[in-house]
Amino acid sequence: MSFSSLNSIQSIPIASVPAQHGTSEHVSFVIVGFLFVVVVLAILALVTSIIGFVFKQAEKNAPVAAAPQPQAAVAESGPYVDHDIPSHIPILIAAAAHTILKGKPHRIVNIRNVNKGWAQEGRRDIFSSHKVR
Repeated sequence: MSFSSLNSIQSIPIASVPAQHGTSEHVSFVIVGFLFVVVVLAILALVTSIIGFVFKQAEKNAPVAAAPQPQAAVAESGPYVDHDIPSHIPILIAAAAHTILKGKPHRIVNIRNVNKGWAQEGRRDIFSSHKVR
């Protein structure tokens, strides 16, 4: 390629794009971008609402599980009840036992907190496994 052919390429107007953009163009770009984000978020909110509605309808139409038998609940005044346990825990345990045993008669006689030293026992186990130098 010769020097004269390079001059002819440079003299071709590429486009009539202004060197500087005006403030109104910047503002319109920001507004369009903001509206795009708002529309996408609205679509996502609509989709999640529809999914929630579908799950609520499925839950409403699902068969209801049998309630636990009253005799399966633990008496609060019994001598084997640990009063540090919240009152809903024995009810949940009775319901789980009723479900697992498929309605067979059962009786929960003792509910108490487990040993609170599990973390300390785990640390002791880890430290005893290390070699001392």
